[in-house]
Amino acid sequence: MLLYTTSYAFSRVGELISMSVLIVGFGFVGSNAACLFSEKGYQVHAVDVNPRILDYVKEANVVVDRIDATNLDSLTEVVSKVKPKIIVHTAISPLADLFSQTIKVNLLSLSNTIELARKYDARLIYLSSGAVYGQVEEKEEAISEDEPFGPVAPLREYDLPWAPIYCTTKRMGESLVELAHKIYGLEATILRLGLVYGQGDTLLNAGLTLLLRRALAKRPLLLSQGGDTFCPLVYVKDVADAILKVSLSQIKYDVFNIACKKGYFMSEVVEAIKQILPDADIRVGPGIWPSRNTSIPRGVISWPTRRMLDISKAVELLGYSPRYSLYEGMLEYAAWMRRNWNLYSPSVFPFPDDQKGNI
Repeated sequence: MLLYTTSYAFSRVGELISMSVLIVGFGFVGSNAACLFSEKGYQVHAVDVNPRILDYVKEANVVVDRIDATNLDSLTEVVSKVKPKIIVHTAISPLADLFSQTIKVNLLSLSNTIELARKYDARLIYLSSGAVYGQVEEKEEAISEDEPFGPVAPLREYDLPWAPIYCTTKRMGESLVELAHKIYGLEATILRLGLVYGQGDTLLNAGLTLLLRRALAKRPLLLSQGGDTFCPLVYVKDVADAILKVSLSQIKYDVFNIACKKGYFMSEVVEAIKQILPDADIRVGPGIWPSRNTSIPRGVISWPTRRMLDISKAVELLGYSPRYSLYEGMLEYAAWMRRNWNLYSPSVFPFPDDQKGNI
């Protein structure tokens, strides 16, 4: 059962276990995490200025409040009533090309969350990004959590202009979390995520959603380059499982990479789509997405490096074990996309023949 409110409401506390979780940011990743916590019997609450109540959420025991987490008073009102033992911060700005908006949402909502987590003695799980590593040295070894960050500027040919802004706010966010741990003893875990995809994602995540949607619509997509774009993909349910495992751990403070067991190139994504949809006419040439100097579909992005994220630390200390292969994740995502075709606005796909409608 979903209780969707514009102000706090929850009437079933006595029926659930005492452990309560607050999800700050109820988007794609936050909603999947909330559903898993609900499935495990937690009291689950979420806040978002514009929450997305999707099909897989509607049967979950989740209370969703429509509030702006950058407003400390509003967030305090919820936290003071919920008194969560765990707070998961997932909030990010969907307008990453707007400098001030990105800083406001990514950092102010986090600083408010940190303040309330320490005040109410809650454990904080902060969702960061593997993008924080920046332009690291190119080599075969996967990137471990202790590798020094590389520069984010000057931009390379395939870097989007807003990417350094997003990366910098995530680095600053991690610094704030670490500082709160050192000064106040805040128990906190930082998860550096790969490129997350799967049910609930209606954006163009590294081209994967674009390619899959075109294939489902039975429309050709021929791109001259992009097949060598590297993607350390991770299915959203594996991310949710990592968040749950952190909540069950006794770790006081640490940082973990969360991704799949291996990375994929966009050419491999195309092959997975063709396994699922053999008639798909999707072709992508060699090279990487020419993100700035050539007109490309909105939202198609390059990863800052062609290196994978090393997840061995999360495997050893958290018991993290991603269950979804690329094929399995794409298969489930395609089924969800079919059921929710109306969520995909044609405005984000710059092809005149790509219109809303039934498949």
